[in-house]
Amino acid sequence: MKPFELTSAHSTQQASQRWERHFPFLKLQFFTPLAGLVDDTQSQVPLGAWQDPTDRSARLTVDPAMSVRDFERLFQETFGLRVEVLRKMGYTWDDTEYTRHWTLHEQNSKGKELAMAFQAGK
Repeated sequence: MKPFELTSAHSTQQASQRWERHFPFLKLQFFTPLAGLVDDTQSQVPLGAWQDPTDRSARLTVDPAMSVRDFERLFQETFGLRVEVLRKMGYTWDDTEYTRHWTLHEQNSKGKELAMAFQAGK
């Protein structure tokens, strides 16, 4: 799996779609600095809208070998928007709080493994 880029020009919806093409068993949840969870009405707002107005051309290279902890930290530093990585667990999305030291690739692989086990157990 190759690294890919997220930029200030991407909306949260576009960033999520790009993310899910690379990590189908992981999901991003966005939080604004003041209002909390980014809802559907804000999904078209560019990531750059949450940053320092003097730097609206930020880029973040997402490497599957980076840890969830590092990705979440870099995302907030780059775009000024807090993000959480969730992993697929059957029909729900689980927080990765206790496995933040795992790489994005490991998290996605575990999500795939759990999805297959869930399907087999039906």
